[in-house]
Amino acid sequence: MRTIDKLLDAEATYFKVRFRMVDLIFAAVMLALGLIFRLALYDIASGDYTLSFADWMRECHEAGGIAYLGIQPGVSDASTFDYNCMFQYIIVLLHYIGGGVKDIYLVKTVSVIFDVVCAVTIGRITFEATSGDVRKSVLAFGCIMFLPTSVLNSGAWAQNDAIFGSFLLRRLLMAFACHRAVRAAASAGGSTLLFVADQRENNGKNRCRKHEKDPDRQKVILDPVKHIAHSLR
Repeated sequence: MRTIDKLLDAEATYFKVRFRMVDLIFAAVMLALGLIFRLALYDIASGDYTLSFADWMRECHEAGGIAYLGIQPGVSDASTFDYNCMFQYIIVLLHYIGGGVKDIYLVKTVSVIFDVVCAVTIGRITFEATSGDVRKSVLAFGCIMFLPTSVLNSGAWAQNDAIFGSFLLRRLLMAFACHRAVRAAASAGGSTLLFVADQRENNGKNRCRKHEKDPDRQKVILDPVKHIAHSLR
């Protein structure tokens, strides 16, 4: 086997998941290219940015940062903010960490960061849905990084759909994890019922004691418990 083949077939474990090096390289390339494509669109000022985000950033700077949160929107020109509170907190945070960076770059960078969060979460959901298929999970991650609507939303239009989408996807991921735990609990319950039924069929204390000492009988109880513990990690 050639050296390059050995390198690509090498395995590494991250977060208790075993990856082949070729899958890690593919994910890294997709991440880099996805970010490059978005950065190439950073200078585009969409109507959403010029009519909303740009004004909110300017108002936050004029208010001095955190004081912007105390101005009631719509009462005066000091605040025309008409979005949810979470994004207003983000704007205030950008005021303090921006430095000399253009506001449009700051706003778009927030969306790009959450694009990556969405892509990673989609990969994890795919991992759960495919019973641990790493290759399909990495492909799902790459697809989201190159999804045209995702690239344009964050890189060109400065839209923040990825921020809220990432939280929805996290909830979906949690649902998959809970479903796995429920299946494990159901499996454990079924195994326990089988054990109880088997015990009732046994007559005499001696035979029951024999079963308790029997490793196969103990395994019927211990395996479901171990399965639940493993599923909840």
